[in-house]
Amino acid sequence: MSDLVIDYILRIIAVLFLGAVGIAIVLLFISILFDTYFKYLNYYIYDITGVSISAFFEFNLFPLTEEKASIIFRHSSFYRNLSHYQQRKFGCRVRKFISKKHFIGRGGFAITEDIELLIASQAVTLSFGMSDYLLSGFEKIFVYPQEYTSKITGKHHKGEVNPGGAIVLSWNNFIEGIDDENDNYNLGLHEFAHAYFLQAQQDGVHGEVCMVSRLNRWYSLYNNQDYRQELQAHDALREYAFTNYLEFFAVSVEYFFETPETFKQNAPYLYGLLAEMLNQNPLKARR
Repeated sequence: MSDLVIDYILRIIAVLFLGAVGIAIVLLFISILFDTYFKYLNYYIYDITGVSISAFFEFNLFPLTEEKASIIFRHSSFYRNLSHYQQRKFGCRVRKFISKKHFIGRGGFAITEDIELLIASQAVTLSFGMSDYLLSGFEKIFVYPQEYTSKITGKHHKGEVNPGGAIVLSWNNFIEGIDDENDNYNLGLHEFAHAYFLQAQQDGVHGEVCMVSRLNRWYSLYNNQDYRQELQAHDALREYAFTNYLEFFAVSVEYFFETPETFKQNAPYLYGLLAEMLNQNPLKARR
């Protein structure tokens, strides 16, 4: 092969390489812009048009390995019911969610990659229809081996959310919640529901636009005593849901994902409002 041909081939390789690097830089730049500024723009465009533009700027470049994906597959029917493309998106979101959080073991509990995966998978399940799913206001996730005494309330807790930026879980209750997907008890979904709701409530711009725009409807629904009594009469939710509007949301989320058919039958309006707030419908996702 002549030197001229070799030189030509090397030039082509160099151009392709530089082109790939250039594309990667552009994608990284867009990602940084999205994280920094686009959430503001997205909120105002959604407020005017009802359309979220952020979905057009999500790039599923780094999916989970097959080994890690299989861990979620074994524990989540939600994940199993997704298409291949959606599972890739789910995995990318789990990876990014983990990278943004600090998982801390308490009471001698050791944090492993599997534990991080399963906890993150519950947050991604709840927020899969959202664009702003990273819960930027909650950086720390504390995990106890079992029920613990809260430093805030002094009471025994299975889990809690501190508006200051921390989510607390007891592992034994968390794993029971994801292993039984039909009892409407899921600690992970419950506590993450609190976190997403509080973020939307505290900071409209950084909260998920689908939730922020419907908070007033949620307050009105909970404050409707006749409607609450109707739900109680039909056993649509367990009694704890009627403690306050925050628990009303968190418990409703558990029913929404675990037994959507029954929940929709018993509380069609509530189910529909949750589907709008979370921008997803578990019944449509099930195969």
